[in-house]
Amino acid sequence: MRSTLFAVLALCCGLALWFLAVRTLSLWIDRLHTRQLQSERVTEFHWDQGSLELSGVHLDTFTTETLPSGLTIVARPGARVSLEYGGKTFPCGPAGADFTFTPDPGDAVTFASERSHLSWHTPFEMNFMTGYAPSWRRHLYRRLTWTKRSQASLEILWRIGQGYFAADGWRPAEPIAYVTAGLVSVTIHEAVDVQAAAVDYIQQNRHWAAADYRLENRGPSPDGDAERIAVIHRGDGASPGAGLSFQVLVEYRTRKVVSETGFQ
Repeated sequence: MRSTLFAVLALCCGLALWFLAVRTLSLWIDRLHTRQLQSERVTEFHWDQGSLELSGVHLDTFTTETLPSGLTIVARPGARVSLEYGGKTFPCGPAGADFTFTPDPGDAVTFASERSHLSWHTPFEMNFMTGYAPSWRRHLYRRLTWTKRSQASLEILWRIGQGYFAADGWRPAEPIAYVTAGLVSVTIHEAVDVQAAAVDYIQQNRHWAAADYRLENRGPSPDGDAERIAVIHRGDGASPGAGLSFQVLVEYRTRKVVSETGFQ
């Protein structure tokens, strides 16, 4: 009798631990791999007061804890838009009207919908407002992946909860068009060697100190073989003309400056 009681208690404790740990286990598995549902190319973006719109989907920049993530979009000189996060900058592409912008030619931009491999039972979940609570839960994901010719890359991941209801099945039935407070991570890899090539060129040919100038990404050259980097001298102000500022082309293949031109 005692052994049976211990067995029942052990089973209950095991089930309780499973219910507590399975969501954490699911999130851990999701970090390794998720099940892709669909993926599409993106050709245009719109930024609206902290919300990023693409492919008909609105994704805000609050974390899953409803806190500001620090992700922001900045309009740069030369009619270009950049994304900034964690002290790093990702050059998006040409700007249109009202914070609409497009990728640069040659960019690879995909927007994927994904799902957890593992779902978990929620037998104790209650909704006292409606009396209608899901019996299972899992996660849906939205993943934006962006790689440029310079090999600079960006990945943004959003997470959405999905619940299973006896009468209606999984809800939302598919990745939703409005995602709030779901940003999980932002990863930016800058093309630091492209910037370094421009800095080396300036030191060798102008002998300017770092405080004398700033660099601005202007996107790929017309032939698609090099990155255009504007070198703006501090004495020329925000809109350089025929002053000390100039532009260099850094070849993608060699990661070296191949030409220099002045501003008109």
